Amino acid sequence: MAQQGASATLTLDPDQDSLQKEAEPLAELLRAPERTARLIGPHGEAIELPPAIFDALAAIAEALRRGNGVSVIPLHHLLTTNEAAELVNVSRPYLVRLLKEKKIPFDMVGTHRRVRLGDVLAFRQQREEQRREALQNLVRQSEKLGLPY
Repeated sequence: MAQQGASATLTLDPDQDSLQKEAEPLAELLRAPERTARLIGPHGEAIELPPAIFDALAAIAEALRRGNGVSVIPLHHLLTTNEAAELVNVSRPYLVRLLKEKKIPFDMVGTHRRVRLGDVLAFRQQREEQRREALQNLVRQSEKLGLPY
């Protein structure tokens, strides 16, 4: 079932209320090549779903169909340093060092650092791009030197 908190997060657990089984036909429907759909409200009013929302619904339905839980969290949601470190896959002390080096913006809430989810995701994406570039450079150097890789 869906759980909503004060920060407008939404969590769907496929183990509860047979969501996994119910998501199957929805995921199938949303896999259609046409990337448009209409949403019909409780009083019969209908609107076109924007493509980004359509894609988000398709991704949620597919994840539930596969038995994975889904959480929808606003990008402005504040994370603890532990939560942020888990998302970036680093230790908390290393994340705190990144914060002190101003590589990721943060806010102080009392004596605690809080990091916006959007900033953590942006940092993670930037880091992945740097890793990808470094790997491509290694491959180019290996090919240039005739080394197997």
